[in-house]
Amino acid sequence: MINETEAATVRFIFDVYLKNTPIYIIAEQAKERGFKRSGNVAIQRILSYPLYVGMQYVEPFKNYPGGIFPAIH
Repeated sequence: MINETEAATVRFIFDVYLKNTPIYIIAEQAKERGFKRSGNVAIQRILSYPLYVGMQYVEPFKNYPGGIFPAIH
Protein backbone atom coordinates (compact mmCIF):
# COMPACT_ATOMS: atom_id res chain seq x y z
CA MET A 1 0.00 0.00 0.00
CA ILE A 2 1.36 3.40 -0.92
CA ASN A 3 1.86 5.95 1.85
CA GLU A 4 0.98 9.13 -0.06
CA THR A 5 2.90 11.40 2.31
CA GLU A 6 6.11 9.44 1.79
CA ALA A 7 5.35 8.90 -1.90
CA ALA A 8 5.23 12.65 -2.46
CA THR A 9 8.74 12.97 -1.04
CA VAL A 10 10.05 10.06 -3.12
CA ARG A 11 8.51 11.56 -6.27
CA PHE A 12 10.11 14.90 -5.41
CA ILE A 13 13.52 13.24 -5.00
CA PHE A 14 13.26 11.56 -8.42
CA ASP A 15 11.92 14.70 -10.12
CA VAL A 16 14.72 16.97 -8.97
CA TYR A 17 17.36 14.28 -9.54
CA LEU A 18 16.26 14.01 -13.18
CA LYS A 19 16.79 17.78 -13.45
CA ASN A 20 20.48 17.25 -12.53
CA THR A 21 20.16 18.71 -9.04
CA PRO A 22 23.15 17.80 -6.85
CA ILE A 23 22.48 15.13 -4.22
CA TYR A 24 23.33 17.40 -1.27
CA ILE A 25 20.74 19.95 -2.41
CA ILE A 26 18.15 17.19 -2.89
CA ALA A 27 18.88 16.02 0.67
CA GLU A 28 18.42 19.53 2.09
CA GLN A 29 15.16 20.11 0.22
CA ALA A 30 13.83 16.64 1.05
CA LYS A 31 14.54 17.21 4.74
CA GLU A 32 12.55 20.47 4.55
CA ARG A 33 9.66 18.41 3.11
CA GLY A 34 9.77 15.95 6.00
CA PHE A 35 12.27 13.35 4.80
CA LYS A 36 13.44 11.76 8.05
CA ARG A 37 16.41 9.73 6.85
CA SER A 38 19.83 11.14 7.48
CA GLY A 39 23.25 10.04 6.43
CA ASN A 40 25.49 10.53 3.48
CA VAL A 41 23.83 7.94 1.24
CA ALA A 42 20.14 8.21 2.15
CA ILE A 43 19.17 9.87 -1.15
CA GLN A 44 21.34 7.51 -3.20
CA ARG A 45 19.60 4.54 -1.57
CA ILE A 46 16.20 5.93 -2.51
CA LEU A 47 17.36 6.46 -6.10
CA SER A 48 18.82 2.96 -6.38
CA TYR A 49 15.98 1.03 -4.72
CA PRO A 50 14.39 -1.01 -7.56
CA LEU A 51 10.86 -0.98 -6.17
CA TYR A 52 10.72 2.83 -6.23
CA VAL A 53 11.28 2.78 -9.99
CA GLY A 54 8.70 0.07 -10.56
CA MET A 55 11.07 -2.89 -10.61
CA GLN A 56 11.37 -5.85 -8.26
CA TYR A 57 13.78 -8.70 -7.73
CA VAL A 58 12.38 -12.16 -8.47
CA GLU A 59 14.02 -15.43 -7.43
CA PRO A 60 14.47 -18.07 -10.15
CA PHE A 61 11.65 -20.65 -10.16
CA LYS A 62 11.68 -23.91 -12.09
CA ASN A 63 12.36 -22.95 -15.73
CA TYR A 64 11.85 -19.21 -15.14
CA PRO A 65 14.90 -17.00 -14.72
CA GLY A 66 15.32 -14.70 -11.77
CA GLY A 67 16.38 -11.09 -11.90
CA ILE A 68 14.98 -7.59 -11.90
CA PHE A 69 11.61 -7.27 -13.63
CA PRO A 70 8.85 -4.63 -13.90
CA ALA A 71 6.69 -4.80 -10.80
CA ILE A 72 2.99 -5.52 -11.13
CA HIS A 73 1.05 -4.18 -8.17
